[in-house]
Amino acid sequence: MTTMDESTRERFLSGELSPQELLTWQDDLGDDRALAGELQDLAAQARLLEILIEDPEGQRSLEESIRSAVAKERASQGEDDLPASSGGTWWRVAAVLVGSLSAGLLSGSLIPKKTDIATSTGGGQFRSLLPNRASTGQDGPLEKAAPMPQWEAFARLEGVSPEDFPNLYATIHENVRGSRRAESLSLLIYRWADLAPLEALDFLTRQGRSSELSMLFQAWTARDALAAWEAAKMLQGNGRRTALTSILNHLSKHDPEQFLAWAAEEPHAASESAWKTATGELASAEDAYEVVRQLEGNSRAAALQGLAQRQAENHPEMAVAWAEDLAEKHDQDVALAAVLTTVGATNPTRAGQVLRRYPGRFPQVERAIAKQLGRQDPDAALDWIQEYSSAETKAMLYRDVVLDVGLRSDNEVFEMLERLEEDEGVAVFRKDHRLDDIFWKTQGLDYQRGMEWVANLPDETYGKRYMLPSMIFAWAKEDMQAAIDYVGALEESNLQERLNSSIVSNMISSSSDLEMAWEFATSLPSTDIHDRDRFRVLQRYARRDPENAATRIDAIPEGQYRDMAVAEVAQNWGRISPGEAVHWADSLETMESQRLAYANIAEHWSAYDSMQASQWIAELDSGVLRDTAVDQLVKNVAPFEGDSAFAWASTMETASLRAEAMEFAVREWARQDLEAVQSKVNTLGLSERQRYSQIIHQTTIEK
Repeated sequence: MTTMDESTRERFLSGELSPQELLTWQDDLGDDRALAGELQDLAAQARLLEILIEDPEGQRSLEESIRSAVAKERASQGEDDLPASSGGTWWRVAAVLVGSLSAGLLSGSLIPKKTDIATSTGGGQFRSLLPNRASTGQDGPLEKAAPMPQWEAFARLEGVSPEDFPNLYATIHENVRGSRRAESLSLLIYRWADLAPLEALDFLTRQGRSSELSMLFQAWTARDALAAWEAAKMLQGNGRRTALTSILNHLSKHDPEQFLAWAAEEPHAASESAWKTATGELASAEDAYEVVRQLEGNSRAAALQGLAQRQAENHPEMAVAWAEDLAEKHDQDVALAAVLTTVGATNPTRAGQVLRRYPGRFPQVERAIAKQLGRQDPDAALDWIQEYSSAETKAMLYRDVVLDVGLRSDNEVFEMLERLEEDEGVAVFRKDHRLDDIFWKTQGLDYQRGMEWVANLPDETYGKRYMLPSMIFAWAKEDMQAAIDYVGALEESNLQERLNSSIVSNMISSSSDLEMAWEFATSLPSTDIHDRDRFRVLQRYARRDPENAATRIDAIPEGQYRDMAVAEVAQNWGRISPGEAVHWADSLETMESQRLAYANIAEHWSAYDSMQASQWIAELDSGVLRDTAVDQLVKNVAPFEGDSAFAWASTMETASLRAEAMEFAVREWARQDLEAVQSKVNTLGLSERQRYSQIIHQTTIEK
């Protein structure tokens, strides 16, 4: 087995290994993962690619070796269909290399051997900008702009002719997909920007892809920021904004002084993050603030935040004084918030001392410091809140810390709650409805202890109405019988009612055994809440087995919930077997129940099979039930067959239902065939003719 010792590695990185030596070592890639790991070294990849570009045999050997290695890796994981890019860093690089080779990006037909090629400046509408630009033949600062350093080798190859770039661009778009396309395009565009940026701009502007234009200007700015800036200002519309923004984003990180100068010319092109980055890089707060004062809106706030954060990182005490001395209150608020947040991350006591001078002015800063402390030391966080937080934010901060502890430390939350009893802020805290989250989200809680704690809250608090049902729901999820027993032992009937309803909700949502939920719901005394609970369980039954659900309707007392149950069974049974559903509807005891059932059966039957529904309705005896079914048929048919809907509506006996159905049918028919509906209306009596003509006229206007 070939191994790479330190001296060999040094020769490899310095380019002293011959292609033959390199390929001999490369053959061991698939058998030795340690050797494969060596290729993660970016300089090694750079040298490897440079050698293989000159060696067509090396290209083929590399591709075969990569494919073999990837295949072995996939086989070793027992996943034959594992994507080649799903492994570690090397495998992702290998997969992209293979894709590039397959697409012809590294083939000899597209990229000649390395030669000294002068940068082209011919062609394009931007030629006049850099008429005397010539290639230096040296590597520029492209590595600072390129987003993928593992591809520096390709970006730095000197043997690519500018005339080849349009064909390479087309090849990538035609043959490469997904993330590989973006990676390959970035290589191409960064190299194009190095050799012939004006021609690249001329070409990419015509393509109209903002992401590619942005790549070009990032690379161009790294090489020649002034030329890129002048070219960008000659563009129009979105292309101009994209180019200017890309330049300013780059400068904000690498040349903040230049950023400020140019951003002052084009303030709307600079992003908030760029302003924040640039001002944070400046050494002089006074000079930077003079620039910030010229800005407006979000750009001003972002720039000021960046400046304040950097000052706080370097000189915390001076930063506090500087922020407090700012003349404009809005600027002072933004700067102080940024300074105190930064200082609070490492020195919460000092930040708290400053915050005490501004009670209630920076609630989000207080919250950020308290939450960070709470994750590290909950007791210290409570001490900090008690000492430094304002009365306006105290309840919110307590809630944040206690909830975080509850989510991580189970029943430690109760010790914290008991400690809070001693604090004056707890009166607000205990009424805070968001305390509900503690008992809703905490896992492994001592629920009986929690129920007793909440039950002891004053009657006017939120907890008495909402936290107890939430907690009993969570308790039932972990121990159903314990929750039922606890509620059963309560003396307060109204509280029992609410908590039992919460247990039913848990059974419905978490249990596939509806029978248990039904037995429990029907064992409860008949109240409005428990009648609703019975309906909710029956509703689930109706969706799974409507025939079974139909036998349980009588367990729901007469009233709105029984009517809702009838409608639920009818529509679900009507979908599955409308004939059987009709037979059941006829057996119902009251006319109102029958009417509800007929309406729901007809609604769904006529929606998916209007012909069969029509035949059923045609055989019904005249009366309310038939009119109810016809009404649903008309509503479903009219939007498609206005004439048929009108004919059916005219057969209804109930005057009010007939008038409403016929007006609906006329309106829909007028949208389909104005001449036909007008002809039919003209055969009616005077009053009907006038009424329907007015509907037709109004529909015509709307249409």
